Amino acid sequence: MQFTLRPVIIRTFALAAAVVLAHTPRLLAEESCKCCEPTSEKAGEAAEKHPLKGVIRRVNAEKSRITVKHEEIPGFMAAMTMVFTVTPEDAKRLKEGQQIEGVLSRKDGDWILSEIRVVNEAK
Repeated sequence: MQFTLRPVIIRTFALAAAVVLAHTPRLLAEESCKCCEPTSEKAGEAAEKHPLKGVIRRVNAEKSRITVKHEEIPGFMAAMTMVFTVTPEDAKRLKEGQQIEGVLSRKDGDWILSEIRVVNEAK
């Protein structure tokens, strides 16, 4: 059985591909969250810091990491659940279910949560 494409179908696919390719640079350049943009630490500037509020979902004291379901950080990041690197001391004192506030930053590709303050204890 031989498969042939009709010229109309070929033109339709070609037109669709041309539209996608024409709009790709604009779509890629549109404003989105800045959470994945490279920081300017390499240029000698201080890391960008943002206040964060959320609830601890998991604590991994061995790896000094906590999983937090956090609120939106306006103009920077949508609300989501993420893993953060914390100090070993914080990893030992924090517990699942605690409501926290802290300061979010990025260093060497890791999300860092510092200055952590427990707002409400776990229930």
